[in-house]
Amino acid sequence: MFKIVSTALLLIITFKSLAQDLSLSDKKLNLLNAEIALLEDKYKKSKPKIIKSFPQTTGSYFEITTQNPKAFLVVLKKTRDFKALVDSFPNLLIDKDLLVIKNTYLDYTKTRKIDLSSFGIGNGGDHSISLNYTDSLAKNDLKYFYVSYSYKGKTTISGFYLNAKFKVEEIPHQYADWVNYNDILIEPEKPIFLSKSTSQIERLKFKTDVFDTLNNYFNTHTNKPKYVYGSDDKLSLQKMKKWDSQHKKFADSLYRNDAKFRKILDSALLYADSHSVSNEGLEKLALVIFPKQISLNLLRQQQMIGTCSYDDRPLYQLKNIAFLSAETSNWSLYIKATLNILNDHVSRVANSNIASESKKTFVEDLARLNVDINKLLIGSNLRVADTSKTHYFSDGSKIAQAYANLDKGKQKEFEQIVEDIIKNPAVDSFNKLHFYNTISNYKHFVKDTLKVNELNHKIKKLIPFLPKEIKSRIENPNKLLTDMLYGEQKLLEKFDILSSTVGDIYSYNYGGKCWKAKLTERNTSRQIVYDLTMPIGEKITPLNNFILKMDSLKLAVSKSYFLRQQLDKNKKNILHIEFTNDKSFTDHKNYTTKAVPAQLLEKLDFDNAISTYIDFYDQTYIRYILLKNNNVLAITSSRNINVKEKCQLFDENGMLLSQTEH
Repeated sequence: MFKIVSTALLLIITFKSLAQDLSLSDKKLNLLNAEIALLEDKYKKSKPKIIKSFPQTTGSYFEITTQNPKAFLVVLKKTRDFKALVDSFPNLLIDKDLLVIKNTYLDYTKTRKIDLSSFGIGNGGDHSISLNYTDSLAKNDLKYFYVSYSYKGKTTISGFYLNAKFKVEEIPHQYADWVNYNDILIEPEKPIFLSKSTSQIERLKFKTDVFDTLNNYFNTHTNKPKYVYGSDDKLSLQKMKKWDSQHKKFADSLYRNDAKFRKILDSALLYADSHSVSNEGLEKLALVIFPKQISLNLLRQQQMIGTCSYDDRPLYQLKNIAFLSAETSNWSLYIKATLNILNDHVSRVANSNIASESKKTFVEDLARLNVDINKLLIGSNLRVADTSKTHYFSDGSKIAQAYANLDKGKQKEFEQIVEDIIKNPAVDSFNKLHFYNTISNYKHFVKDTLKVNELNHKIKKLIPFLPKEIKSRIENPNKLLTDMLYGEQKLLEKFDILSSTVGDIYSYNYGGKCWKAKLTERNTSRQIVYDLTMPIGEKITPLNNFILKMDSLKLAVSKSYFLRQQLDKNKKNILHIEFTNDKSFTDHKNYTTKAVPAQLLEKLDFDNAISTYIDFYDQTYIRYILLKNNNVLAITSSRNINVKEKCQLFDENGMLLSQTEH
C-alpha cells in the first residue's frame, strides 16, 4: 500500500504552483479592484432579475424486485393514492413524505434528461431516477415516475409517487439580487479552459513525441531521480523533493546555455499552440521561462485530470491560472479559478468528501478584495433553476469551510443570513434544506468548543422553521426504517433505535441490499445492543425473524460466564449480538472464518453459534463467537494493518484452550 502511495507522491510532486498561498501584492489587488469597480457599477445599473427555484413537491419513493413486473405496473397506473399501492404490495420498499426535486437538462451527449431526486436526511438515504425527456413526462399532472431494469429473470422497478404537482417558486428579491451580482461579477458563461475545435478522442491522436522529447531531455540533463520499485521510499521522496526545489534554477540555466534545449522547448510550445493541446512538463517550464500571458494561454489549453482524491495537481493548475490572471489583470479568469479552488471544483478520476474537506479554501484573498463577500459566497450557494443564463454554483460544504476561516464579523453575518433564509416563508423548501445542511457543515469546521455549543443551540432553534417533510426526518432520523416496517410498528416500539440504514451494504456477515439497525430494549441499561442485518430482495426480511429468536439469544449470552466476565469489566462496555436474516452467526464468503487458522477451524462446530462483539470503554473491540458447547472463540483485530488478527479459544469458564495468530 505504501509503495502505491509513494509512487503517486513522486508523480504529484513534479507539478506545483507558482503561488502556493495565492497571496497577492497590494499592487495586484489594486489592479483587480479597478476591474471589480467597473463590474460593480454595471451591477448597480442592472435591472432586477426574476430568478426561480427548482420545480419541487413532496412524494414517496418506492422500489420493488419482482418476477411479475406487469402486475405491479398495472396497479401503479390504476391506483389513486400511495396507500393503496402499499396495501397491494406488502413487500414494497417505501420512503414516505420526501422533498422531491425535478431537474431538466442536457447530459454530456446532448441528450435531454429529466432527473427526480430526494435527499438523505438523518439515517435516510437519497434517491434518484433519470429518464429521457418526452413531452408527456414534462406535463405537470403526472402522479408517478419510474424506471426499471431486469437481471437474472427479476425486474427491479423504482420511482416516485407524488403528493401534488411540481411547484416553482420565485426566489425572494434580496437573494435573486445576489444571484444577479454573481452573474455580473463572475461572468460564468466565460470558461476557464479554452474551447476545442476538435473532440477529446481526436486530440488523443496527436503526436506526443514532441512533449516526450522535451521532458526526457530536461529530466536527463538535470539528473532527475528515478524511482526504483523496492527502493527506500523515504529516501526516494527526499531526492525528488530536492530535485523539484531546484527546477526553476535548472530551467533558467538550460534555457540560457543550451541551444538544443531552447529549440526543443520552442518546438513543443509551437506544437501546443497550433493544435490546442498542452503537457504538464511543458506547462511547468513555461511558468518559469515564458512571458506570463503565454504561460496563461498554455495552462488554459488542457484541463488537468487528477488520478485520485488526493491528487492536487488540478488544484495547482488552477492556482497558477489564478496567479497569472492576477498578474495580467484578468479579473474574470481570476475569480472563476479562485472560486473553483475554494470549492475544489476540479476533475479527478475519483473524489471523496474527506479528501475535499482537507483542502484549503484560500478565501482570505477574496476577503481582501473590494467585493461583497457575502453576496459572492451566499449568492453562489443558492440553488436556482433559471435556464436563461449560466450561473456559478458553489459547494455548500466548502462555503461552510470558507466562512469558518473568515473573521468573527463575517462569521456572524453568515450565521444571520442563513437564519434569515431558513425563517423566510417565501424561500423554497430545497434552499431551506440546502442552507440547513450548509450551517450544519459549518459547525464541523469551527474549532472553538464554546462556539460549537452555541451553534448547536442555534441550529436546533431553526428546525421548527423547516418544512414538515424535512423537519420530520431531522426529529426522527430513523423515519425510513419505521416507514418501511410500518406493518411491525408494535414490535418496533419495544426498542430504542440507536441507528439504522437501508441500502447496498457489504460486510463480513452479509453482502447486498438490506436494512440494518442497532436496537436496544427500552427501559434497559443499553449494555446489550442488537445489530440486525436483514436482506431485501423480492421480500423485505421482517423484524419478526429476530423477535422469534431474541429471547434464546439473550439467554445464551447471559449464561456465558466468560462473556459476562468480559462485559462486566467496565460499565461502559457494550455487548453487541449480531443477527442476519434468521440466525446470529453467518460466514459470508468465509469472511469470518478466514481469520481462524485451518488447524483450529476444523475442530470447531459453528452450527447455531452466536456472533457477538464487545465495544470496550477504551475504544477497542473484540469479536466473540459463542459456540453451542459454550466455548468462546475470540478474534482480536490489531490497529496496525500489518499485524495479523489473533484468535483465542476459551472454555465456558474462561480458561484459554488455544491461541494462534493467523
